[in-house]
Amino acid sequence: MSTSSLEDASYVTATEADTFFTGKTEYAAWTKLDQSRKTLELSEATRRLDAEFIWHGMPASTGQTLRWPRIRVRNAEGELISSSVIPREVKLACMEQAFYQISGIFSAAGKLSGTGICSASAGGLSVTIDTSRAGKTPEVTPRARVILRGLGYCRSATPAGFLFRG
Repeated sequence: MSTSSLEDASYVTATEADTFFTGKTEYAAWTKLDQSRKTLELSEATRRLDAEFIWHGMPASTGQTLRWPRIRVRNAEGELISSSVIPREVKLACMEQAFYQISGIFSAAGKLSGTGICSASAGGLSVTIDTSRAGKTPEVTPRARVILRGLGYCRSATPAGFLFRG
C-alpha cells in the first residue's frame, strides 16, 4: 500500500500529527519516527477507532472508505456537526491512539490485562483478578475513549483503564 493511500485511510495526516505533538515532551517518541511510520500508525489508529466504535449518525455518503464524515451527529453543545468535516475530537483521538500504539503503553497494558489483574492495593495488600479479562488487550486508549464521548460508544468489552489503589 502506498503512503498516499495510507494517508487516505486516516483521519489525520502525519503533518497534522507533527503539529499536534510538537513541543509536548510527553510525546517525544513521536518525533523519532519517520514519515512513513507515522502515516502507518495513523492509518492503523483510524482503522482501530472505526472497528471499535459505534458512531452516532450515519456515513455522509454511500461507499465512503472511512466511517467519518457522518450526518446527524451533534457535538457536546448540541450543534450539528457538518457532514463535510472530520470532527476535531476524532482527529485528537486518532493521534492519541497512534501514540498509544507506538509508546509501549499498548504492549504493557496488554501484558497486565493478560494476567487478569484489574485492581491492587498496597496497605493490607489486596489484588482483584478478573479471569474474563485474561488475554485481552485494551484496543483503544482510555484517552481516546474520553475524547470521543458523545460521538459514539466503544464496543470493546475490555476496560477503559485499570484501577490501582495505593
